[in-house]
Amino acid sequence: MNDPNLDSSTYRIAEFLRDGLNYRLYKVHKNVVAVRHFVNYNSLPTDLSCFPLLKVYRVSEIFKDFHSETKATIGYCLSFPDEENIPGILRWAAVNINELLQEYAITHRGCSPEINLEKDMNAEYRVMSLKGEPLYSLLQFNFTFTEN
Repeated sequence: MNDPNLDSSTYRIAEFLRDGLNYRLYKVHKNVVAVRHFVNYNSLPTDLSCFPLLKVYRVSEIFKDFHSETKATIGYCLSFPDEENIPGILRWAAVNINELLQEYAITHRGCSPEINLEKDMNAEYRVMSLKGEPLYSLLQFNFTFTEN
């Protein structure tokens, strides 16, 4: 039986993305980490040392006969120390997240969770702010997966 304290589907996807993004960035910049920490919920972190942060969480879920279809979001968050480079980094993250989700869909075909490549995947670029002050930049990447 599944542990009710852990969303194993979003955890597996987040872990796959963290490892893939870190490996791909390591090949280009040996001393830079793409993802320092990942979580399976949408919340503002209290500790900036967890950035760059990857968030993989459910937005909505439709239950059908013997399976469910989930709309999920991947949040890739950066703090603001190097603002000029953030647009390029977020674009790099979007392209690589897209490629990694396609890779996951192919290598995990027939397994639960199964990434649905028939549905659109899209990226949105945002800035989170508090009282008008920017806190961090983020990428929101939306996708769909199914579970048995």
